[in-house]
Amino acid sequence: MKNKFLRIAALFVISCLSSMQALAEFKSTVYWGGVSFSDWEMQEEKFPFVASTLCRAQQCAGPSIDTIALKSLQVAQFDEFNVSMDYISTRSVEGIIITPMITGESVNVVEDKVGDKTSFIHTYRIYATLTFFEFGSGRFIAAKPVITQFTDSLDHRATDAEHRATFVGLLDGAEGQGLFDLLFSSAKNLRLSNLNDRFIRLSSVSIEPDALSVLDFHGSESTWSSQIAKLFESFLVRDTNAPFVPFSPGSELTSELSATFANGAQVISLPKEVPYNVKVTVNKLAEMVSVDRKAKTVCHAVALTLEVEGPLDSILSQRLLRTRESCGVVATEKKLDPAYYFTQSVLSLLNEVSKNINDSPRDEFFKRAAPKDKNVKKKFVTAWRSVFKSDW
Repeated sequence: MKNKFLRIAALFVISCLSSMQALAEFKSTVYWGGVSFSDWEMQEEKFPFVASTLCRAQQCAGPSIDTIALKSLQVAQFDEFNVSMDYISTRSVEGIIITPMITGESVNVVEDKVGDKTSFIHTYRIYATLTFFEFGSGRFIAAKPVITQFTDSLDHRATDAEHRATFVGLLDGAEGQGLFDLLFSSAKNLRLSNLNDRFIRLSSVSIEPDALSVLDFHGSESTWSSQIAKLFESFLVRDTNAPFVPFSPGSELTSELSATFANGAQVISLPKEVPYNVKVTVNKLAEMVSVDRKAKTVCHAVALTLEVEGPLDSILSQRLLRTRESCGVVATEKKLDPAYYFTQSVLSLLNEVSKNINDSPRDEFFKRAAPKDKNVKKKFVTAWRSVFKSDW
């Protein structure tokens, strides 16, 4: 009886292995295109440090970004497709290329002063999207945006060499999970054979003049808005799994995306008509301070409007607030940078917005964010079912 049981168990294991092999054979194949960069002609503005790791003619002052990406790809797992390293035949008429596309980098430095002591908080971010497109036609298939971040506190402003070392650490995982690990894991369950053309685009993030004057940051308004948009887009894709067309900054939405690789460039043709658009307008920012002896409570309140537009009409237009949640208690002599804390407050609110676009959003969030609107939960559910839900 025992031997019979062992034979049955062995046959079951062999059967499972055969089934797994058969499933692997039925996976579609995509072709590795290498790492690419968007808007390469603006590299000094968009990614001066990360761009230095794209090595042409095998000349690079440090690790190559393609080598770092391949190391992550070797251990990546995809449920629905395999990644081939083979060259694409010139006779091939259809097929899909996968490329991790770097779309930007940023370093934000905030002076943190308490009495006579000053420290410098550095926040590093790399913006990227795992992009799939058809070779030949260049037709856009899908994208998974990801942002990796690292915060460091120093007693000085970091040098260029320190900046570059930190960005390389974000790429290869020295500062936590690497960028390419995050990109590849974002597509683990992506089904390229089951995509539709109901694309969504985050078309704009804008800030009204009064709010901009309160923000009082040093830099470009468009750069700030673009960073907020990319972060919000990554939240939405993370939480809804909806098919987003990559965010493109500027007043005119382009129908093309230029990808630059180590061995050349490729134009990716984005959908000319995107039926659903998401817009964010930051309406008001307000700093409120209350002093109590040696401590003070500081609030960086935010009011913004979220809009979701369909091909024929508006699906959602909702004003949302972040008030008490933006407050913190600090020492009276501590000087706060309003640009940093207002930005964090805007991002915190947008993160909560994203987490509540689903079939069962939390009442507690709406009581705080839209206390006077009794129908806001229903509006969010409608937007989810009409726009973001990806399985209908």
